[in-house]
Amino acid sequence: MKINLPAVKSRALAMVLMLAGTASLLISACVKSSDEQPMLYTALQVVNASPGLPAIDLFFNNNRVNGDREINYKDTISYKSFIQQTANIVIKKHFSSTAYINQNITFDGAKYYTLFLIGKPDSLTYVITEDNTTIPDAGNARVRFLHLAHDTPALEMRLGANKLFSGAAYKSASPYSLVVPGTYTLGLYKSGTDQLLSQQSVTIKDKKIYTIYAAGYTTNAVDSLKMSAKVLEY
Repeated sequence: MKINLPAVKSRALAMVLMLAGTASLLISACVKSSDEQPMLYTALQVVNASPGLPAIDLFFNNNRVNGDREINYKDTISYKSFIQQTANIVIKKHFSSTAYINQNITFDGAKYYTLFLIGKPDSLTYVITEDNTTIPDAGNARVRFLHLAHDTPALEMRLGANKLFSGAAYKSASPYSLVVPGTYTLGLYKSGTDQLLSQQSVTIKDKKIYTIYAAGYTTNAVDSLKMSAKVLEY
């Protein structure tokens, strides 16, 4: 589902209309300059793909966007929009002043992005992807794959017998590929081999967009933190 990016009113124009004291000022205020640029919005969603990270809060430009809800491993905060700018992104321990990330990030306007939190809690970092939100034609879905499991070798992702993505290194994101809708066995393999590391069933729906990412630990992990695939549907 696409978000509806909000309309923006020009405060400058409102002030001109309020302060105008003559007819000439009113007339000039009503004439739109041909050089005026539209205000563009960026949409950003955030995914917690860092296994073992304590519950966190997410701040955009000093505003906590998750309310009282804690953000846990594999949780997603859906798209939030803001005016084209350099945005301050802060990740803090839930209801704490402890900050894991405090970063100013520049985005282009009129685009959708996802920020994935990755790595260990004591070395937290992130990967940002630009998202294609154009709905595919009937009879197709659009799928991409990200390798976000930091202790895992290069991966190959298969849907059924189809080797959809191979040679995926840590922090890499594949291009989107068109996939015929259906129910598949999704397998993650050590790239270039038949060594199966994770497997699950996944249903790919018509005219939907999917991000499939690998996260978790391959070695010495409790079941809840073992490397597996997570599927995001748009």
